[in-house]
Amino acid sequence: MPSDSLANNWSSFDGDEICWWDATFPFTLGPDILRLWQDLVIEAGENSEVYRIERIDRIDYLRDRDGPISNFLQRTAGTIYANNPWLPKSFLLGRLDQIASSRLVYADSTGNARDAWVSDMHQFAYPLGLERSYPYPPLAVHTTVFDEEDPTESETVTSFALSTDIWFPWGSAFSHESGWIDEVLDNRGLAAHNAPASTSFFDRRTTRPSASAAPGRRTVGSPTSGRNSTRPASTWQRPVRPEDRANQQRRRQRPSPVAPAR
Repeated sequence: MPSDSLANNWSSFDGDEICWWDATFPFTLGPDILRLWQDLVIEAGENSEVYRIERIDRIDYLRDRDGPISNFLQRTAGTIYANNPWLPKSFLLGRLDQIASSRLVYADSTGNARDAWVSDMHQFAYPLGLERSYPYPPLAVHTTVFDEEDPTESETVTSFALSTDIWFPWGSAFSHESGWIDEVLDNRGLAAHNAPASTSFFDRRTTRPSASAAPGRRTVGSPTSGRNSTRPASTWQRPVRPEDRANQQRRRQRPSPVAPAR
């Protein structure tokens, strides 16, 4: 059982694929499905406090000034172009100029629980004494468009990827003194605070589009050991992409001079 005194037995990694979830939408579904699904993701992110868009520079959005992104999109409906001409207007998930944050619970110097909104894991972890940390958001969202010669094979893929194991009951010692990535630390105390929020966000409405009002399909990547299971694993290694995902990433994107009307 977790002890009463909490410890930061988690790590920050040089990358954002501790775990990932892919939501894939074929072009043949049309743009309205993407907009509908984006609304579900934004709502789930706000409610769970796992994914909150704070700023998007190129559309002059600032949450502190403009309010939640959902309200901003309602006021500007149909006037915001996506950063890829193949995406529908007002589709913002995965923009490179986007800054988003997650509310994370951590242990302070006395072993008590504190929380903070985090958009940069290095700025968050370094003051806590972790020896290795990197400037990635806790949860990164990326959207990629694969435009194939055969329109029936073209698709939009939105990836949700983690750069920290703070949500998991068993963490890696990578950011700690030993630096061993396969050394397992007991993070059940903080996971009890953080995991319910991430579970709420990664529910079937958001990362399982085929089970929501937005039809699509899902791919999940996870650690190859049991570090997010109910007991520590003897070894841990960063996940290897499934072959279909690796092939997908190697596929060449062909820019088109004329985008379809969306």
